[in-house]
Amino acid sequence: MVIVLVIDGLRPDVIRSDIMPNLSRLKEEGVWFENAHSVFPTVTRVNSASISTGTGPAEHGIVSNTMLVEAVSPKPFDTANYMNLVKLAEVSGGRTLPVRTMAESLAAAGIRFVAISSGSTGGAFLMNPQAPSGTGVLINGSLVEGSRVAFPDQVNQEILKKFGWEKSDVGIPSVLWTERVLRDYVVPTLRPGVIVDWMTEPDGSQHQFGVGSPQSLAALKTTDEQIGLLLAKLRQLGLERTTDVVVTADHGFGAEPDPVDLNGGLQATGHVSDIIVASNGASVLLYVKNHSADVIRAAATQLEKAEGVDLLFTTAAAPANGTVQCRPAQDLGWVPGTFSLELIHECNPSRGADIIATFQWSSEKNPFGFPGMQKIASTNAQRGVPGRSGHGGLNPFMVHTPMLFWGPDFRRQATSAAPVANYDLAPTLLELEGVAVPDTMRGRVIREAFAKGGTELESRARSVTARAGSYCGTIQLTQVGDRTYVDFGQRCP
Repeated sequence: MVIVLVIDGLRPDVIRSDIMPNLSRLKEEGVWFENAHSVFPTVTRVNSASISTGTGPAEHGIVSNTMLVEAVSPKPFDTANYMNLVKLAEVSGGRTLPVRTMAESLAAAGIRFVAISSGSTGGAFLMNPQAPSGTGVLINGSLVEGSRVAFPDQVNQEILKKFGWEKSDVGIPSVLWTERVLRDYVVPTLRPGVIVDWMTEPDGSQHQFGVGSPQSLAALKTTDEQIGLLLAKLRQLGLERTTDVVVTADHGFGAEPDPVDLNGGLQATGHVSDIIVASNGASVLLYVKNHSADVIRAAATQLEKAEGVDLLFTTAAAPANGTVQCRPAQDLGWVPGTFSLELIHECNPSRGADIIATFQWSSEKNPFGFPGMQKIASTNAQRGVPGRSGHGGLNPFMVHTPMLFWGPDFRRQATSAAPVANYDLAPTLLELEGVAVPDTMRGRVIREAFAKGGTELESRARSVTARAGSYCGTIQLTQVGDRTYVDFGQRCP
């Protein structure tokens, strides 16, 4: 059995013995990756889809937490609601994600897969969007409040009878219900080959109160206690020595005290009515009507002058006749001073934005002593909110996540400097289970974690700079083989 714990919003620097003793033990005993990455934008649903498909947003099409597909809604819609994702499937040939999922590959090999989540219904659904059609199992406390907590129907009925239901994505109560279902039903009764368990705290507490706040530390301790109870259950069932555990997070976190006047910059273009904004907090997607090259150029050029805006991304080639074409292996965007959407795996002609902007950050510490301050696009009503923290940007405290492998199939007491990312998990788990990795998966198998044949890989760092007039931005990247990982980005010092 393999259990993947996705701990929503977990930063590597909070995995300490005084806060998370169970997770700290796994870190010390297993393989710890020092250079692990969230998939950009550093938000939940992008990473949920990347974990389930082994691809980036350019391939799986979930380009942000809030995105625009006009056939679904004339305004950007929230992917947290899985019914929006069901509608997305209806207008996309029957599939929310156009690429093969890990769940489908496991099912074809006769291996049971369970995705269980205490987070949003949308985030849960993206881990196994084919579950309603009979692929594997999907569990979430409020898929349909009061009546649907799981697919398939038999699993739904058994969970409702034994555990009732608990509203998802409301913090600790959601975590406690979900972890009890995992320990007392999924592991002993379903006995799946692979489980992905999405633990929604400390995300909510850090959003509201900040990284390192008493409330977030309490949430971290509760999450760690639940990990301890899961490990105890495995020992009780005689499964500890045959179970592998993988731990990651969908993104890190940063404090967000200062808003950026994005609207002012867009108004200055003279084309604000032609631009639709979808915000991710520390980054923003801009959709331009008819992919007008003139409007894209005007908006990007103006935003390069805007205070608080950090990096800008456009496609490598200018849209032609209202059509977007992606050109991989290009670092720079077609508008001077921009990077390419292809570089960050965000060029998607049917669902992607025309411009992505990130906002400035620093390594200054928040009131609780944790580094990482981040400007965001905000409104006056959101100024001065105590503890406001979030993610979504190219701030390294949001990009870098924990990644560890623990169990009989992995090396022991090892540390790796090789870069890894969430889209590497699906191919790695399939390889571990002896299942062929689909050609659609762009992630790599993290073989250096394996007990058999695991060796450290060589990697190299490189940077890319974009300039236009007085504007200058830079991105730091790490490469291993033909894979490129984005470490962080900012305006030139």
